[in-house]
Amino acid sequence: MKLRLFAFFGAVVVASLVFGILVAPNFILSGGSEDDWADFTNADTLVNDSDRIIIARYLDESLHVKPENSAATGEEHGSVSHLFRRFEVVESLKGNATVGEITFVAFTTGYTTKLDSGESEFTAFEVVSLVSKQEYALFLYGVPRKDGYPSQYGETLWAISGEPGIATVDQSGNLSFKSSERYKNGQGLGVNTGAPFILSKDQIRSIMSTSQ
Repeated sequence: MKLRLFAFFGAVVVASLVFGILVAPNFILSGGSEDDWADFTNADTLVNDSDRIIIARYLDESLHVKPENSAATGEEHGSVSHLFRRFEVVESLKGNATVGEITFVAFTTGYTTKLDSGESEFTAFEVVSLVSKQEYALFLYGVPRKDGYPSQYGETLWAISGEPGIATVDQSGNLSFKSSERYKNGQGLGVNTGAPFILSKDQIRSIMSTSQ
């Protein structure tokens, strides 16, 4: 069975078999293909694979821990932790977001497993820090909200499409991506470089126009 994993932002390290389902760092499970696990290495794929591309102001965040139960016994045997970050849409470049809309974007911080000894073990994932009131470009993928996630987060759960998937934007519309150390090391990037390509708001619009 192929699974679509969509990034909650940050590193895709090594997928682990946890709770009887596949869990990869900074990802949530949905349906799809293995191809979606890959990092983005060009701007065209990043733009075309995103359901929404928005410029949004980061407001705040809250932690949500989702228990995971055994399909066989129904007993809880771990949990997945997400930061739901709240943004206000400033501009929509792709998709149906509206200016002023409040959007929650999920970032996986890690998972807890219960060991045979009865103790719990937490595996943390890298989550890049954001600055309150700062505006960011977000490349988002959405799936219908599932049981275990409060309705306050909306009927669609949004997450970053992959890496790179979040960037600051300067006054000229040029993007500076914020990426995990794992991604930067894998792409051979410098400390201050978040992507192996350059991208601006105008280039996003151009890619979209040629893809239609």
